[in-house]
Amino acid sequence: EAPRTVGSDQLLLVKTAPLHVRTVFGAVVNELLPKGFEHTSANILQPDTMHSGDIYELHGNASSREINDIPLEFYTLEPHREDVFFRVRDQLQADLEEPERVFAAFKTAPHEGQAAVFVVKGHQMRALEPSDWVQRDLTMYEFPGAAQLARQALMVERYIKKQAAYPFLTAMEDGLITSQGVLFSRYLPSPLLKRLLLSDACHRLIKGIYFEQPSASEGDFFSAEDRALLHDLAKFGIPIHWVDRNLNQISLYVPRHGRDCGMFVPPDKVSRFMRATFFGVYGSNLLHFDIENELKALLQGVEEMKQEMKHPLLNADTPLALVSGGGPGAMEMGNRVAKELGILSCANIIDFRPRAGGFINEQLQNPYVEAKMTYRLDYLVERQAEFHLDFPIFLAGGIGTDFEYSLEEVRKKTGTSPPYPILLFGPIEYWRKKVTNRFQCNLATGTIRGSEWVSNVFYCVQTAAQALKVYRAFFEGTLPIGPQFPLFEEGFGII
Repeated sequence: EAPRTVGSDQLLLVKTAPLHVRTVFGAVVNELLPKGFEHTSANILQPDTMHSGDIYELHGNASSREINDIPLEFYTLEPHREDVFFRVRDQLQADLEEPERVFAAFKTAPHEGQAAVFVVKGHQMRALEPSDWVQRDLTMYEFPGAAQLARQALMVERYIKKQAAYPFLTAMEDGLITSQGVLFSRYLPSPLLKRLLLSDACHRLIKGIYFEQPSASEGDFFSAEDRALLHDLAKFGIPIHWVDRNLNQISLYVPRHGRDCGMFVPPDKVSRFMRATFFGVYGSNLLHFDIENELKALLQGVEEMKQEMKHPLLNADTPLALVSGGGPGAMEMGNRVAKELGILSCANIIDFRPRAGGFINEQLQNPYVEAKMTYRLDYLVERQAEFHLDFPIFLAGGIGTDFEYSLEEVRKKTGTSPPYPILLFGPIEYWRKKVTNRFQCNLATGTIRGSEWVSNVFYCVQTAAQALKVYRAFFEGTLPIGPQFPLFEEGFGII
C-alpha cells in the first residue's frame, strides 16, 4: 500500500504477483510507462524462470503520479531458425571428432524404442538430455504388398510418420529448421525415408548422420535396402557414421571406387581404403591353420615388392588391404596378420546365427577387424559378390569355401574380374581332390568350352617364397595368365 511514485535519484522497486510466461519472452515497454517513469535495462522476462515479473526496477524524474500498470509485450525466439552454416560451428565439429563425446551424447537417448535428435551446436550436443530426443515405439508393420497397392501406400505413409527422424526431416522441408547440423539416430534411418533424406531441404541441412545400430530387428546387420540407402546418401555427399560400441570406434561409410558397395572405415584410414589393392583370405572357420608365419612372410614380401614395382596395383604409393569374412579360423588368422603388419584389416561379416532347419556354425566376429560391412543371411550371395578382391588366397575349407571358389571362377569366366592370379595355399593332393576331378569332368563333357583357360589363374603353393614367385611374375608381366594362354590340365598350376 506504499505510494508508487519515483523521485529524482531514486529507484522504485515494485513487487507484483509472479508471472510464469512458460514459452515466450516478455519485455517492459518503456514508451507506454507513465510520463517520468523508465525501467532499468534489466527489463527482459525469461521463460525459464517460475518468477518472471516478480520485481520491476523503475527510475525517472520527480513525479507525483503513481504507476498502476506495467505494460509488457511478449515475443518468441526460434533459435532453430538461425540459418547457421555447419562450417562455422567450430565447437560442434571439434566435439564430433572426439569419439568419447559422441558416445556420451548417445548415452542420453531414451533407453527403449527409436530415438533421434538434430544437433546444430556444440553446446546443444554437450547438454543433451533424454527429453531432447524424439522417441517412437518399435511397432513392426506388415505391408500387404503389390496386391493391395492403395492399402500398401497408406501403410507405408503411416510407417514413415512413425519414424523418430520424421519430425526433423519434415521441419526442414517446411522451413522450421534452417540451420545445418547432424542427425543422431539410435538406428540407421529407414530406407523408406530416402525421399525425405535426399530432398533439397534435408540434403542442404544434414551434414552428417550418426547411428548406433543398423537395425532394430537384426542388430548389427544391414539389409540390401539399407546398403542401397548408404550408397545413395554417400553419392549425395551426406557422411554416415556408425557409432560402433562393438569396436569402440566411430566409422565412416566409404564406397569402394567403381563399385556399388562400401565399408565402414575408421576416419584415419579412409585414404588408405580408397587407394588400396585388396588381397583376401577364404577358408574354413573350423580349422586351426599352421601357416600363419607363411602368410605373414607372403604379405611382408608383397610390401617389400611394392618399392620396386611400377604396376598400377602394386607400387610404392598404393597401400594394401586384406578382406576376410570376419569370423574365426582362416579369417581370424588373415585379419590378425594384416593388423600386425599395418595392412588395413577388413571384413564382410554375415549374420550366421542359427536358423530353423539349417546347420550353420555361428561365427563370432574376430577382434582384428578395422573396417567392415555386415549382411543378413538371406543376402549371402550379395555379400560374396561384394568382396571384389584383386588377389584372393584360398585355404582349406568346406561348402562355404567351395562356393567362394566357384564365384571367383565365374568372375574370371565372365570378365567381371580381370585374370589376376589366385593362390591355393596347401598340399597339392588336397587341391587335386578338391579341384582336379571337377575340372577334368567339365573339360571332358565340353561344358566349359571356351573358358578352359580359367584354370591358368589358379596356382597351388605351400610357401611364401612360391607365392611371391607367382606375384613377381605377374607384376613384371611374365606370368602366362588369361584367355590367350594354355589351360592347366589339373585345373591349377603347381609352383
